[in-house]
Amino acid sequence: MERDQYFDDFFPSLSRELTSRIARANAVAVEEDAESLDEEDLEELDPERDEAFEERNDDPPPTLARREAERDEWLEACRLTTRERLYRYLSFLARSPRARSGEAYPIFEVLPDAMGSLLGIEGSHRLMWELTDEFRDWLAHQTEQRFNASWGWMRLLDDSYLRLMAEKAEREESRRRLRDSFPAYRPRTARNR
Repeated sequence: MERDQYFDDFFPSLSRELTSRIARANAVAVEEDAESLDEEDLEELDPERDEAFEERNDDPPPTLARREAERDEWLEACRLTTRERLYRYLSFLARSPRARSGEAYPIFEVLPDAMGSLLGIEGSHRLMWELTDEFRDWLAHQTEQRFNASWGWMRLLDDSYLRLMAEKAEREESRRRLRDSFPAYRPRTARNR
């Protein structure tokens, strides 16, 4: 996602603790699905995995400081991914007929399930409610409970409704996608449909 001044200021208060729990839930979901894959499926998903595994095993064990630094980097990448997916989802909603007609969305009806799906943790309703609550609290503390985005604006109404408006024509976004810190995850059954 091409960085802009708007995104840099979007939801920077997403907590490290919640990010860590979201990332762990995603890792568990990926691991559970990987257990059901056969060797051919694994090869299709990552044809270089055997080479990468051999290379990792040749490296000396990481020091505690290095592991902590890598974990901090990983968590920051997960935090960025979560913020990006929320920002893009809100952009999508802002372009909907409902938003264009000026209607507000009940924030706890539209964000938890969608974000669970976008983050690969559909069954983690409690985590997604916490994410929605943190986002709502952040938006409530913005001037006039409003945030201007590159695609338009969002505003919190009556503490639990979200009004979105896409004001600008869609900017041409770079087709180059950055690698996410955790995979866009769909259970195996969803991939095979």
